Amino acid sequence: MIGRDLGPALAIAIALHLLIIGAVTFSWSSEPVLKTVRPLPPHVQAVIIEKPAPKPTPQAVVKPDEKPKPKPKPKPAPKPVAKPEPKPVPKPAPKPEAKPVPKPAPKPEPKPAPKPEPKPEPSFTAPELDELMASEDRELESSAQQQREQAAREASETESYISAITAALSQRWIIPATARQKDSLSAHVRIRLLPGGEVLDVKLVKSSGDRAFDDSAVNAVKSAGRLPVPSGDLFNKHFRDITINFHPQMAGQ
Repeated sequence: MIGRDLGPALAIAIALHLLIIGAVTFSWSSEPVLKTVRPLPPHVQAVIIEKPAPKPTPQAVVKPDEKPKPKPKPKPAPKPVAKPEPKPVPKPAPKPEAKPVPKPAPKPEPKPAPKPEPKPEPSFTAPELDELMASEDRELESSAQQQREQAAREASETESYISAITAALSQRWIIPATARQKDSLSAHVRIRLLPGGEVLDVKLVKSSGDRAFDDSAVNAVKSAGRLPVPSGDLFNKHFRDITINFHPQMAGQ
């Protein structure tokens, strides 16, 4: 304790001595003149002051009447939750051993089908081939000749029936007197016929320009009633629907 109190005093004394030595050294180095050192004032003395000891801190005094408070009991730790025991995993049943499959017996190879024997190609000599071609040409020519003859017969027969129809209509046609001298007049009348020649419908398809002339031609067909026509295929081809050209020269036929 005494050492702690002397520390500040010693430090002050040392500091004062250092100041004095420094002042003397400075004055000695600056001037060569010898100066006398002033004596220290008598009142500068180091005084050791004792530091009072610290007072003890008062401790808490326990009164004899007061009972100490009981310490709180620690809470019991929670019991660990028991984990459910894992269910035993059933062992896999052993797989049945696969029985070896018997190999099928090899099938007998099919016998190759017998190849058909090639047919003998017909052999033609040059004279036979020429004769066959000539015969075929004759047949074609004969067929064409028959078709031409049939077409000619149909045309001749058709023309004869048209002439007969024209003659029948000219007998019934009363041509107007004003149109007898007009050779340029011409009216086309379309006639639809039934099998047997009965008139089904009459229609003017090309006018002559003269109303009286046109009406007289249409009335001639209507008054005829029935016209001469062929039967069978010739009627179906040419006479179901015909067109007659009425002109002044037709009236004199």
